[in-house]
Amino acid sequence: MKHNNPKKTKKLEHFPRDSVDMVFPVIKEWLSFNFKYFDGSQSAGQNFTDWTKVQLEKLFEKLKWYSSDSKLHWQKTSLGHGGLHCLEVYGDFPSGSAFTYPKHIPSGVQWARFRLEGDMRLIGFFIDKDDIPKEDEPFTHIFYIVFLDAYHQFYNSDNNK
Repeated sequence: MKHNNPKKTKKLEHFPRDSVDMVFPVIKEWLSFNFKYFDGSQSAGQNFTDWTKVQLEKLFEKLKWYSSDSKLHWQKTSLGHGGLHCLEVYGDFPSGSAFTYPKHIPSGVQWARFRLEGDMRLIGFFIDKDDIPKEDEPFTHIFYIVFLDAYHQFYNSDNNK
């Protein structure tokens, strides 16, 4: 006959339910964000100090939200009435961009954007899985943030037709 031990029960309530090996197959697909290549110096974009507290709060809420799922999920998910996807991977740097390709960014990256709100975009890149060894594939789910684009200047559809 087992005895009820309230102390033991309370202690066990605070232990994690899952181990890393159980959750890794799922979380390895989730997006991560990296600011190593951030460039706030171009006139078409902004630095963090240029954005209001509210804009920055919304940015971090979106980063949290986008981190909750995979790259493929956000490429297929539409946001807003225009039917545009949350994440658009362009591949090459757009020729009609108001931004210039920063010299500190490696060549061969996959340029992309996340929609934030209204005209606001988060611009950066992914590393293509075909460009790295198979064992490094989880690194293809890291979005390297390069620009804050409050006025939709990175990819102007009129200039890139």
